[in-house]
Amino acid sequence: MANIAYALAMLRFKHAAVLEAFCETASAKLHAFKSQELSMLLYSCGVLRLRHDAFLEEACSRIPQRFVEFSEQGVANIVYALGLLRFAHRPFLSTVCCHFADSLHEFSAQGISNTAYGLGLLSFRDGRLVRELCRHLPSRCAEFSAQHLVNIAFALCAFGFRQPHAHPRSSARAARHIGQRFYLGEPRCGWGGAVVIVQ
Repeated sequence: MANIAYALAMLRFKHAAVLEAFCETASAKLHAFKSQELSMLLYSCGVLRLRHDAFLEEACSRIPQRFVEFSEQGVANIVYALGLLRFAHRPFLSTVCCHFADSLHEFSAQGISNTAYGLGLLSFRDGRLVRELCRHLPSRCAEFSAQHLVNIAFALCAFGFRQPHAHPRSSARAARHIGQRFYLGEPRCGWGGAVVIVQ
């Protein structure tokens, strides 16, 4: 089921009746779904802009109990999907922010970028996460593409982050890295969205 939904998402083919049936089935049998299947189904709904509130509510209520089963990419895909669907489940997002802040070193550059971007789309600010992001980023700037950094900058703006003097080293390194990427001709850098890879 999750693979079919993902294939439809990759084809950008929105068959609402099929996806809604998948979501209804998943809502009733969430315990039977593996973590990767859940993240793929949620991601697919996000990409196709299919918002099934009952499924999203059930998933956000149950996933925190199984958080250790999810990879960092799975978490990033889920938050990104919720952002695209503008579904802000505050208890779930609070759990994600706590996990994210504690394990930034385990996240890839893309995972950090996409999780931050999804939270930014929902304008969900967590003060501790913002501080951890600003502390963590300077030492890893070389790992991030220009698009990754633009996504994070977008998220910080959406969080209402207005402390330009609090982390000058982070800001300077990020700005210099984006400039280098543009100079090297890195394609497709803009505010349009994040690229997510399901693994």
